[in-house]
Amino acid sequence: MNKLIGNEDSDVYKGNHCCQLNKLNQPVNSINLLVEFIDLLYLGEKYMILFNCEEPKQKYEAKMEKKYRMLIIDDSEETVAGLQHFFSKKYEVLTAGDGMEGLKLFENEEKGFDLVITDLVMPYISGVGVISIIKKKYAGTPVIAITGWGEHPGALATEAQADIVLEKPIELPELEKLVDDLLAKKKS
Repeated sequence: MNKLIGNEDSDVYKGNHCCQLNKLNQPVNSINLLVEFIDLLYLGEKYMILFNCEEPKQKYEAKMEKKYRMLIIDDSEETVAGLQHFFSKKYEVLTAGDGMEGLKLFENEEKGFDLVITDLVMPYISGVGVISIIKKKYAGTPVIAITGWGEHPGALATEAQADIVLEKPIELPELEKLVDDLLAKKKS
């Protein structure tokens, strides 16, 4: 057994021996990764390294959990850009610049959407129309309506069965909490 590299946490051996990284004495769960590489100094010698990465199961499963998909529909480029930037850290976000484009995207996207945020007053198809169509075809999809036009569009959005109606300007932390609450309800 020819020891090539080593310290108190790992050892690498030439041939069929392996390197083990052990940080915890008794792992709850572990992930094993086998890596084979060619050492250039030895012109083709092969070494195998076995990494035993200790990681709690919950942390590993959280990394594997899928991101929720969100569709943001608004004719204001600034609003779309701001919401997309804010939510894209936590969610997979797609956007549309008007109601027609939003509905096409919603209906043609294979993976579907877990939540929709839509403006109410937009060209081609209004947010009220978007909400009505989504709720008729996909009743379980939460929809948040946003408006800068006072009570009348808000009343229409409520009638069209929007889950939540908010007036602009929107407080992003408040919106994030509402999104999280709606998605938690949908998940359970």
